[in-house]
Amino acid sequence: MKKELISKTIIRALIGAIIGIGISVAICLFSGSYRGIINHPGAFVAQMTGSALLGFVNMGAMSIYKIESWGLLRTTVTHFVISLTSFLLANAVLDWFSRNAMVIAIIIFVLVYFLIWLIQYLIWKKEVRNLNNELKNMISKEEEGDQHE
Repeated sequence: MKKELISKTIIRALIGAIIGIGISVAICLFSGSYRGIINHPGAFVAQMTGSALLGFVNMGAMSIYKIESWGLLRTTVTHFVISLTSFLLANAVLDWFSRNAMVIAIIIFVLVYFLIWLIQYLIWKKEVRNLNNELKNMISKEEEGDQHE
């Protein structure tokens, strides 16, 4: 079980790195900032590396949700702290936002995090409800079968 969790964490983290690079490239293209970065290959590599690491950490940290002994609150708070800390460190190293813009960026980060969390929560809640309904149907069919015997 532990090896499986580690391998899934690594796979998630690598997917996160790819997503991070994709988001960074998209931001560069849509914002027009690629012109400045292309002239400075070191800055381009730093931005892509930072984005990859940010995606790597955030997606890899999702494995925390697989720790069954932790409650939802502890898991969510831990993942949120890891995500926000990695975002703040990436900003500190790569200087993505000015101090004034950073407050707005943190607010947006918190809102987006909460929105994603809420969507995932509602999806899983519906899935659990469906599984419980299927289980009830199976049990009632078994009980009907037992009564006819």
